[in-house]
Parts: sequence; structure tokens; C-alpha cells
Amino acid sequence: MQRDSRPSPRVVWRGRLYLAGLVLIVFTGALLRLRGLGARSLWLDEFCTWHVSRMPLGASLRWPPELSKPPLYQFCLRLLTPDPRPPEWLLRLPAAAFGTLVIAAGAWLGRICGGRRTALALAALLAANPLQFDYSQEARSYSLLVLGCALSITCWYRLVMQPSRRFAVLYAAATVMAIHAHYLATLTITAEVAWWLIVSRGGSRRQWMLPAVALGAAGALCTPIVIHVLWRRASMFEGLAWIPAATWSGAARILAKLSCGRAWAYIVLPVSMALWAWMSWRPRRRGVPAPSSARNAAAALLVLWLLSAWLGLLMISWVANPLLIARYALPAAVPAMLLPLLVAARLHRHAPLILAGVFLMITAPEWLRHGAEVSPGFRELVQYLNEHADPESSMVAILIENVTHPDWADMQRLGFDYYPLQRLPVCDLYLAAGAVERNRPVLADPRTLYIVVFLGDPLPLIQAAGRRTSAFRLDGQTYSQLLFTPYRLLQVAPIAGADEQ
Repeated sequence: MQRDSRPSPRVVWRGRLYLAGLVLIVFTGALLRLRGLGARSLWLDEFCTWHVSRMPLGASLRWPPELSKPPLYQFCLRLLTPDPRPPEWLLRLPAAAFGTLVIAAGAWLGRICGGRRTALALAALLAANPLQFDYSQEARSYSLLVLGCALSITCWYRLVMQPSRRFAVLYAAATVMAIHAHYLATLTITAEVAWWLIVSRGGSRRQWMLPAVALGAAGALCTPIVIHVLWRRASMFEGLAWIPAATWSGAARILAKLSCGRAWAYIVLPVSMALWAWMSWRPRRRGVPAPSSARNAAAALLVLWLLSAWLGLLMISWVANPLLIARYALPAAVPAMLLPLLVAARLHRHAPLILAGVFLMITAPEWLRHGAEVSPGFRELVQYLNEHADPESSMVAILIENVTHPDWADMQRLGFDYYPLQRLPVCDLYLAAGAVERNRPVLADPRTLYIVVFLGDPLPLIQAAGRRTSAFRLDGQTYSQLLFTPYRLLQVAPIAGADEQ
């Protein structure tokens, strides 16, 4: 008599419950990312995204301000709309879609590493993490970077542990997508290769050959973009000169943002890593079960991924060019949140859900408020100038930072291309040393001068020209400057006696 191979009703019910829970989490994450998608004004980086997506393709790949970003996101925008000036929400829509897919990709990784409860817990944390949905509401490629890295790690783990041609193809595709989303995906690939060399010692020939072929295929497909980076690396690093020097304290703050706050980053994560090491090296003490070899391997991969994607930026910042900022370390959020859940799953099957639930309640006020309050930005700055500045007696100046190429100055003017001023003349005010002659006509103009500042301080220029700033009167209040995130608006008083002259 043949045994019935159909799953039991209990197994079917659990599978359906898991699927329903995952769909609910992904749907909630999508709502958080889509809510208020066009409410905020664009800012400098997003203006660059819009600009290159409207340029001729060849020129967009050579435009210096965007050489530090691969072209995949702008390709998505080109496919999405031919509109020369698409609305803010449409420019950000691909980022929101990729950010939503990150939740599903994290659940896939969590299920492979720790089971269904771990998958649901990680999906919930990714859905509600403020930093994740902040960069899912920005017209940049950072949510695509996280998606590509998460898929690449998942496929790589399956490929090495259970070699198959299907996962070799999937790994190559995911890795190519990650590299074309952002060059810093190479930090994730570095962790993958290091882990592979460790766990494959003494393995079968298939365990070596298929991953090597997949890695080689991904490298071959990324060769054109690597050559492009090497050819234009000088211009690329010029665009990163604004990043401050990296410190240990700064790295710790970034880790707290990436995960679930300071308690998670400074207590839960280190304790989890120590506990996993204890369980691995001293099994069966006090009744604690030893992790399986597969879960040990998964934990090792996550540790290497975290160290590479997070501390790797710190090392690069000390040795070469500063790169330690939160959005560049965004892929490290996945291992930072998954590692404690993986340890919790070894202690009790419901522990990952309990741990995630506790931190979701702690951080609920922050992610529930997301999108409820919108700070004024460049769009509101332009609206203020259109409503309050007199075209006959006022002019607008953009503070241009120290730049060595005209394209960098053009980049800082993009805001007025997307949000045009009405009848107000616009000029440049250069912050670079030796720009006295270029600034003289602007500072000698007798009219009221409104200066738009992104970075830098124009006060020394104003004082050296013998002029002074004046206060703004708005709703019965007096302000020395107006703040339009992340811009400032200064007002320089007209030259006395100009009207009589």
C-alpha cells in the first residue's frame, strides 16, 4: 500500500498563515512607502536623477556629478515616462517599488536562514525601519542597492550550500543588478567571496565550480561599468569630497539607524553574536541546542556581510576617500536585523516574532509619524520668492561651492530648472577663493539680494562687499534666515540710497 505523500492539514494551514502574514506585512510596507510620495519637494540629489534621465543617454553616462552612481535607476525612469518634467511622485515611484520588494527579499533570506517565523519577523522590521522607507521615498538608487544585495546574498548562500544551475543564473542576475544600482555593492560581493572560501574548504568539485562560474559571469557582465569607473575615477571622487572624515562614533550612530535604534545596535546585536559563538563552540551546555552546520554557515555569512558593508566603509574612509554615510551602508541593515532573529530562533521557535514585536512597539511612534509632517523644501522656497520678492527691486543668487568643472555649478542650478521662478533674475555667487571679480557685479548690485544656500557660508563675502543681511518678517515673526530643508534662504539688504540714485 502506497503511503499518502500529501501534506497534513496542519502543515497546509501553517503555510497559508505564513503567506497571509507576509502579504499583510508587504502591503503595509508598501503603504508606508507610497504615503506622501510626492508631498516633499525634490532636493539636490533628486534633481540630478531627474536631469540625467532627461539627457541624451551618452551624455548622461559622462555627466560628472553623477559618475559616482551607476545608470540603472535612470534607465528605469526612462522606461517609466518620457515626460521632460515628471511629477515628484513619479520620479520616486521606482524607489518605492524597490523598497517594497526589499521586504519580500528579506523574508526569502530569513526563511532560508531561520524558518518562517524568522522570515516574518525580518520582513516586519524591514517594513517599519524608518531609514529603509526614507530611502524608498527618494529618487535615488539606494533601495535598489539593498534589493540587489539581499537577492545576491540569498542566491549565493543557496548556490554554495546546494549547488544548482538555476541559482547560478539567479545569482549572476542579482549581482549584476546590485552593481548597476551602486558600486558599493562590491562590499557585499567581497563578503560573499570571503565566506565561500571559508565554507568550501574540502567541499566537492561542484561546490567550487558552479559558484566560480556564476561569479565569473557576473564579473564579465559588469566589466563595461568597471572600465567606465576606472576611466573617470577622478571626477567620481570629486563628487564625494563633501563626505566628512569617518569616526568610530559616527559608525556606531549609523549602525543604530540601520537597525532598530541604539538598544538593538549596542545591546541586542553584540549579545546575539556572542551567544551564537557560545552555542557554536560549546554545544549542549545547559541544554542549549547546537546550531546546525547550515545555520552556522548562514550566521557566518551574515556576520561577514555586516562587517563588510558597514565597517568596510569605515576602513575605506580611513585608507582612501571618506565614504561612511548612512545611505552607503544601507545594505548592512539586513544582516544587522537578521542576526539577532537567527539566534532567537535557536532559543525558542516564537522568539523571533516576540523580539521583532517588542522593537516594533518601541519604534512605532517614529514610523507611524512618517509622512505625516512634511518640511518645506526647494519647492516652497521658490513659492516664497515668487510671492514675496519684487522683480523690479530684487534678484536671486545661488551660492556655488568650490567647484573645478562647469557641470558642478550647473548641478546646483537644477532646482530652478525644475521649479522655475517667475520674472525674477537669477545669478551665481561663487564661494571659491579668487572669485572676487566674478562676484563683484552681484554684490555691487543695489537691489535686494536673496541668496539660496545648500552648503557653505556666504557671510564673509557679503561683509567684505560692505553689505549686510536683513531679517525676514513672516506671520508676525522675525527670522534671520528661512530654512527650506536642506536649503537656507538669506536676504541681503539693498544698498542705501540706491532709490535716490
